[in-house]
Amino acid sequence: MPRPYTIRFGPWTPDLQDVAVEMPNQWSDTELPVADCQNVYWQDAAYRCLPGLASIGPSLGTPILDAFTWYDNTQQKEVLFALTANGAFTMIDQVWSAISTETNESAVGLALSVQLGLPQALATAMSPTSQSVSGTGSSNTFSALSAVIGYGTATSYSWSFTGITGPGSWSIASGAGTATATPEVTGSTSGSTSSATCVCTIIFSGLAYGVSATLSYTQNTPSPLLRAYTSGSGTETVPPGYGTLVIEAWGGGGGGSVSDGTASWLGGGGGGGYSRSSYSVGEGQTLNYQVGAGGGVNLHDNGIAGGASSVSSGSLSITTMTANGGSGASGSGIGGAASGGNQANASGGNGVLAGAGGSTTAGVHANTGPTNGVGGNYGGNAGTAGMVSFYYTA
Repeated sequence: MPRPYTIRFGPWTPDLQDVAVEMPNQWSDTELPVADCQNVYWQDAAYRCLPGLASIGPSLGTPILDAFTWYDNTQQKEVLFALTANGAFTMIDQVWSAISTETNESAVGLALSVQLGLPQALATAMSPTSQSVSGTGSSNTFSALSAVIGYGTATSYSWSFTGITGPGSWSIASGAGTATATPEVTGSTSGSTSSATCVCTIIFSGLAYGVSATLSYTQNTPSPLLRAYTSGSGTETVPPGYGTLVIEAWGGGGGGSVSDGTASWLGGGGGGGYSRSSYSVGEGQTLNYQVGAGGGVNLHDNGIAGGASSVSSGSLSITTMTANGGSGASGSGIGGAASGGNQANASGGNGVLAGAGGSTTAGVHANTGPTNGVGGNYGGNAGTAGMVSFYYTA
């Protein structure tokens, strides 16, 4: 069987010119001198020469100790060879491939016999190489990262984090042990930035190669948020980014009396009670609420009482807050009582004989007028509905 090419190194002087050595078409024992070695580099889609070794094409994953080219006359292109501590390699279509080698010393210098072997995929990369995002929540899941090699199949992928700064804990939400993984940070705090470098160690052909991406998450401080409800019932969920909640509740106002000329003593309806509490909260916690309706009127009769408003525990445990509605007018309506607030509990005002309905306590963040929870005036006016409000701050 014919032996492979033999390329001989000899004395040389850098001439800043491209190397062009034509090799025979068949395997041969011919020794061909190489004019310029150790001074080849890649630039503008071509191999170039310099007096010293410079960067050559895609990463080989290990330092290059020596490099040279020869010219393939059949394909009209230069072929690059690189020598490293791990062996000899050639670049084919921008992919490094390992080659079998044997060396021997002689009077003419160092001889290198080369023969193509199995390809090695040592070019590695992370995609994308950085992500910088912001939000109002205390956690963030980033877009997936892919650790790739140029060719072949890796034995394993191991994900980890280094260079962590700021609050929060970093982990792989999904894809641990695979080539594509999704990183996340939890436990961030309002107004802070959490950063880390996500590293994937790729084991390929028994060697470890590391690729990485920089990640950062800024938790913005949200503006105060007010949610107010004037009817019905439901579940309130704490939005992301907030740590304090003030709850205010007003009962519905009682209805005023109707005057038919025979019951001149009848008056306005009572105002709804008022309750206020403050709690520390976390994203996703829930509370249940009910809004009391305003009391109506009965023709030739007293007004109808307003409904009670309440706020009770969901996943967030609180003392149940109740703001009762004002009573319907009967001479004058009585204001509704309130309980459960850890900041305030106030009864609504009484209605006036043959006059105005009772008022309610003005709110701190909502219903500052107040217009909700007011008793109906004498003369057949209904009371206004109550209100429940949730005011969030960071």
